[in-house]
Amino acid sequence: MPSSTRRKPNFSPRRDDTEKPSTTATHKPSSRPTVTTISVVTSIFVYLLCWFGAPAFTDAMDVPEATGVVRVLCIGALIDGLSAPVAQLMNREFRQGLRLFVDLSNLIVTTGLTVTLAATGHGAWSLAWGQIAGNAVSSLVLFALSHKWPRLGFDRQQARELIMFGLPLAGASL
Repeated sequence: MPSSTRRKPNFSPRRDDTEKPSTTATHKPSSRPTVTTISVVTSIFVYLLCWFGAPAFTDAMDVPEATGVVRVLCIGALIDGLSAPVAQLMNREFRQGLRLFVDLSNLIVTTGLTVTLAATGHGAWSLAWGQIAGNAVSSLVLFALSHKWPRLGFDRQQARELIMFGLPLAGASL
């Protein structure tokens, strides 16, 4: 058969237009501010839980002097609350090249700062501040490269749909 009349195989994924995706609530671009708000509120709750739980945790680990270090690490929950919705959107869109730059920026900043602080005698604080700096820088790189900065907002109906969809998944991952 001549090459001009040969059918080329189509390897793109097919989806029946009548099929309703199971993640309808997360596919609405207009729901991003509501998702971000829920994420930030949840991260504030986690941050406070970690902050106030740090003394008990460090006492249980028999290193009560590490309470301050653990509390600095809690800041990561706040940063993640802002960046998680955009990061998951990039994952869903298979933007792996972008994720590579984000993850590399985290690695470079975290490792560079941690090693520098450790070499200058800052001990465990080196790990905490290196992690937070890497987390913050990689979040900024994510926002800049994706052109999707966090936006807060709240729509009660969207929030209800998102929570009804996400709560069982969150519970299952515990």
